[in-house]
Amino acid sequence: MALALNTYKTITGIVTTGAVGIYTAPTGYSAIVLLAQATNVGNDTQTITFSYQANPPVGAAVTTEMLQDFPVPAMMLQIFWQENLFLKPVILLWYHQVV
Repeated sequence: MALALNTYKTITGIVTTGAVGIYTAPTGYSAIVLLAQATNVGNDTQTITFSYQANPPVGAAVTTEMLQDFPVPAMMLQIFWQENLFLKPVILLWYHQVV
């Protein structure tokens, strides 16, 4: 049976002070992230960190921060990834708010 191609997904979540996994490519698939953004609905500027974690079949997981302490002004939307990010099944995207 052929695998489905060109499936588009919108993933949403609420940012917390702890790391939150937002997407992992399923086994047998790869993924491309086309856009990542954050909206601050509060009254103060908040900062966000965006990273990915590679979980190889052998060895320890490696986390790479793509943005660290990125400011999102009050009542504003910030687009912080608008390119192609290729994800293999062993890569997990994370984000968290810095207090």
